[in-house]
Amino acid sequence: PEDVNVDLTPYATNASLNEFKQAQATKDTATTQKLSQLESGMGTKANATALNNYYTKAQTDQAIGGRVERFEASLKRQEINAVTDLNTLTTQGQYFIKAGNNPNAPATNWLFVDVETSNDQWIIMQTVRQDNNAKNQWVRQRHNGNWSAWEKVATGSELNDKASAAALNELNTRVTQVNGKITAEANKVSQLQTTLNGQTTSIRNVEQSVNGVKAVKAVTVDNNGFISGYGLMSELQNGRVTSRFGVNADQIYFGATTSAKKPFVFTTRTTTIDGVSYPAGAWLNSASIANASIKLAHIDKASIGNLSALSANIGHFKSAERGARLEIKDTVLLVYDANNTLRVRLGLW
Repeated sequence: PEDVNVDLTPYATNASLNEFKQAQATKDTATTQKLSQLESGMGTKANATALNNYYTKAQTDQAIGGRVERFEASLKRQEINAVTDLNTLTTQGQYFIKAGNNPNAPATNWLFVDVETSNDQWIIMQTVRQDNNAKNQWVRQRHNGNWSAWEKVATGSELNDKASAAALNELNTRVTQVNGKITAEANKVSQLQTTLNGQTTSIRNVEQSVNGVKAVKAVTVDNNGFISGYGLMSELQNGRVTSRFGVNADQIYFGATTSAKKPFVFTTRTTTIDGVSYPAGAWLNSASIANASIKLAHIDKASIGNLSALSANIGHFKSAERGARLEIKDTVLLVYDANNTLRVRLGLW
């Protein structure tokens, strides 16, 4: 191969140099022409319309900026340094009245007032807060020119002081061994409780299973210390299962789903039923008893088909009110005919 460092001077004749210079000049001319064409094209693209569009964008930005400034200004609370009748404050906005004893105001202090209106001002709402106590807040509305009364808005802290509500759910299972005795127990407890103005009521539901031989279900209602509820227990003892169901309530009744009538009522206090006052005990509207053992009965009226009595203490017995009848009174037996005439008198009189 030839040496790359060979001297090219013998080959560089005058003719070849002139050809090279001419080619280089042609190349420079072509480049200049292309640059001119490019600048001309750019000139036609950047016409007046493009410049006008840019100017319009600048105007739009300026208009938007102005509106933002006006919106921010509208959010600033307007100060009023004079006594103001709140009935006249009907323009939507936020105000700070630096004066006291304002007519138709809910408080005598300086006030923060927020006014909201519908587009036609048919409805206007005012919200007022005291300047020195944000907890004191009131609201009212105007409908068709008529103002409602001020209503105080309760804050969260005030509600927590006066009222509370709680729900509790617990599920516990355990297996223990004490002195070689194994105990298995499962408990489920749920409770709902509310408190308002110092008054508390709660509902507690307890379910318990112990050692596979005892189960308890109980529901209690605590109304400020007065407990009512019911309980059901089933227990295996000495090879026998015994169950008990108990109710603690002032009154127990059974009623139909389609009527307010209660055919059976058990009450622990004097109760009025169907306009009649009854003492504590059981009340039955109607009863069918196949066999009854009654130690003492107070009967206002009795209709007996067949009476068998070993002994009886009768004050005045009448087989009929009038006409032919038999009467027994104290130690006398009387028999009357159909004309109400006494025919037989037997005994001591």
